[in-house]
Amino acid sequence: MKCLQAVFGFHIVVTLITFSVFTKFRSRFSLARPFLCAGLYRYLAPTAQQLKEKVPLYIMGKSRKRKAEKNVETNGFLVPKNADIELVLVPVHPDDVQALPLYSTFSWIVDFIAFSLVVYCFSEVFRFLFPNNTDINISIIWILLSIAFVLQALANVTVSLFSGDNVEAERNLVISFSSLFFLFSMMFTMFAESFFDIGFDKAYESFSKSASAFFAASDVPLPAGVTQRSPLLLFVALSAMFGLLAGTLLFPNFRYARMYTNAVDEAAPFYKLLYHLAFLSQAFSLMLFTHPVKNYLLYGRRKI
Repeated sequence: MKCLQAVFGFHIVVTLITFSVFTKFRSRFSLARPFLCAGLYRYLAPTAQQLKEKVPLYIMGKSRKRKAEKNVETNGFLVPKNADIELVLVPVHPDDVQALPLYSTFSWIVDFIAFSLVVYCFSEVFRFLFPNNTDINISIIWILLSIAFVLQALANVTVSLFSGDNVEAERNLVISFSSLFFLFSMMFTMFAESFFDIGFDKAYESFSKSASAFFAASDVPLPAGVTQRSPLLLFVALSAMFGLLAGTLLFPNFRYARMYTNAVDEAAPFYKLLYHLAFLSQAFSLMLFTHPVKNYLLYGRRKI
């Protein structure tokens, strides 16, 4: 271990060991199975024999019983709507969900994110204990790959709404919300400096100066006025990216909102409070970037 760490560095050694454990772990177990199936139940479909036992109870006339049984064997049978059929409630087994669409993608994402967090925790602990270490922190690559896999799964779900013949309403809804979110994103990126401490303009100005210095050091001629360009192209690119992301998150957000309302309706008061806090935490994190909150945290009496 020490020899490998001396040659490759701590972060690369942790990455290699984690990836080896990850491949062997996934071949035998998946964290998605208990995560997806815990607390879920389903009803077993009645067998054909159980349904046939209910049919003779609704056949009128003994003389027609034999003829009805022959028709059942040849042409099938119809079960009345008011038939008393007992359904068996059983817990959902991991084997029952493996045939679901995108289950393999979900399983891969859950396992990869779990191991990415393990690598990230090890790397952060190492950086805390050895702050002067200059090795490349590869755990950031694990986090970026996790985000890429999640975006790929969302894109696959969204693309499925554009490939079917009976998804015209869903397709139009995705396009409408993406366009609307693109408009709001343009307004946000252009006027965000007045309300939020984001620094789009300063970042663009710093990037322009760094690019100009790099091209000047490389003896590459630059067109006149390159450093004075407007950041409008950057705003359009960011807004387009946010619009596409909003389109991929549209239907997952609908499902999340429905799950949230159902959970709040059936939960105890204490759990209702937790659900509300979890739902509003997104707006709370956005408020941390406003100028009043930033000034209070950084320049107030109890500054951080």
